[in-house]
Amino acid sequence: MGSYIQGNEVTLFEQFLDQNDVPADPTTVTFYIRSAAGAVTAYVHGVDAEVVRQPNDVEGSPYFGATDGFYVCNLGPVSMAGKWPYRPEGSGAVVAANEYEFEIEPSSTIAPVSGGPQFGP
Repeated sequence: MGSYIQGNEVTLFEQFLDQNDVPADPTTVTFYIRSAAGAVTAYVHGVDAEVVRQPNDVEGSPYFGATDGFYVCNLGPVSMAGKWPYRPEGSGAVVAANEYEFEIEPSSTIAPVSGGPQFGP
């Protein structure tokens, strides 16, 4: 899980692999993002500018430099504090999905934007 300070840009990555564990492009790539308030937004490659295909530039990745199957979802600045689950999903030529989450930490300086009451330990 990544952690970001309120108002910072959030960039999500996913590398899709075929059944032989070789980087490959799905026909359709969708990033589903659930806000801290619970609203789900879908970002689709080729439809939404937030999702782009690019060479894998994540240092330490076993597929660093691979040009196939690597997608980035640029959410821009996120202001609502809380946990944000997300699901990158490929369909068509490569069928695969993962689920992750990131957290937006409230600013100690500016007024927080909250998703509502938080329950937990």
